Amino acid sequence: MEREPSISELNELFGAEGYEPFDIELEEDEQKNEGWVKINYLLNTKTQFTKEAIKEELGIKLVTNQLPTFKLFMCNFYQYEDPIGFSFGNNPHPPKTWNPHQVTYSTIQGVIKKLEDKGLITFTKGNASEYKEKRLLSKASASKKLIKWIHNNIDNVYVDCDTHVRLRLAGNKNIVLPYEPTTYTNKVDSIMKNYHKKLSQWGLQIDGITLDNLHLFVNYQAVKDQKDTKGNYVFRHGGRWYGPWNSISSKERLKRISFKGAGALIEEDYQASCSNALSLWESGQWLDKDPYEFVGWGVMKNFAADGMEHVMRDYIKKVINIAPNVDKGKLQAAVGAKFKKHKHQQFIVGLSERIITGFKFLNPHIAHWICRSELTGRKAMFIESNLVLGVIDRFCKADIPVVSIYDSFIFPKKYKQEALEIIYDTKGLDWLKKILAKDEQGTLK
Repeated sequence: MEREPSISELNELFGAEGYEPFDIELEEDEQKNEGWVKINYLLNTKTQFTKEAIKEELGIKLVTNQLPTFKLFMCNFYQYEDPIGFSFGNNPHPPKTWNPHQVTYSTIQGVIKKLEDKGLITFTKGNASEYKEKRLLSKASASKKLIKWIHNNIDNVYVDCDTHVRLRLAGNKNIVLPYEPTTYTNKVDSIMKNYHKKLSQWGLQIDGITLDNLHLFVNYQAVKDQKDTKGNYVFRHGGRWYGPWNSISSKERLKRISFKGAGALIEEDYQASCSNALSLWESGQWLDKDPYEFVGWGVMKNFAADGMEHVMRDYIKKVINIAPNVDKGKLQAAVGAKFKKHKHQQFIVGLSERIITGFKFLNPHIAHWICRSELTGRKAMFIESNLVLGVIDRFCKADIPVVSIYDSFIFPKKYKQEALEIIYDTKGLDWLKKILAKDEQGTLK
């Protein structure tokens, strides 16, 4: 019997340079392309398909190991109206957690060929290339006959995955890596599972339609050379999650999102969320002032000279938000790229180092987080994301309906006082410190 590879061996395989990944389920804002959708390998249905019924009703003769792959494509055709994009080549497939149907390149090729031969799909073969920009996924769209058959045989489709924790390769979100669960990841998974139960109880809706079978993932970044003593990637980078409501514009959120019987909703977001999260982590206290406006007084005369006072805060905000993600020598280049083609680009770049100097002077307890490296920025996101996760957990325990969009929270207006107490609790990161103190991968360094 072939030896089962270890987690570290799988990580090396799926994290290898040049690996052409299967496209796993992605967030809604990533999933949609121009006229097609990437295949969601996690979709499943309780409908059981048999070789006999498929042969009789569709004229296709499948072998046993092709049935799961056939089911996967039927689920995707059921879920999405657009053509499905997928890898048709000889590529390694993800571990079982992210590939519940145990799809392989050979089962894909076999099922697609048989569907095409019977005229049940329109198939366009992709393009393999050593150059990323020239690679194209293959695409398939179901015929009217097949769509009718699918809807006569499938009542419901759901995401088939036991975990809400996902580890993706930094720099390539399409590559999902296996991992060994830790005390920390188990805690995150527990919070998210309870949150999903609550979302179902609360009756979360978008445009009046209840979101059934919702499955969110907390996404962590596997960073090169950032591994524990066992060779596993550490869960200390990233940590955001995305729901279908993330793509709704800020002007439309309160109109389109609702909870059954909860009444009017309001939205509360953290001011300077990353800076405040770092302050809470380092000192147990929120910043005592708006860092963007306060720093701005030091450079006001520069803005005033150009009649730009009204945009001062926005520019400073963008510069400060860039700072945790780059080292000092790359600050001006990063700011220049952020304001590319902006009419005030040179002006803002010229002020960037002064802005950061002022910010660090006014906030010495978090100065060591500023202009260090991209790695530092990923860790800062980890702290900020866990602050939000802790808030979500406390909302659930208080039974207050809520959805989060990065650093903001949408909840019923009638719970405003209690909700604000939860959101601005100075102990909002204590749970994280306690968990990391017990975690196999150690605390945040």
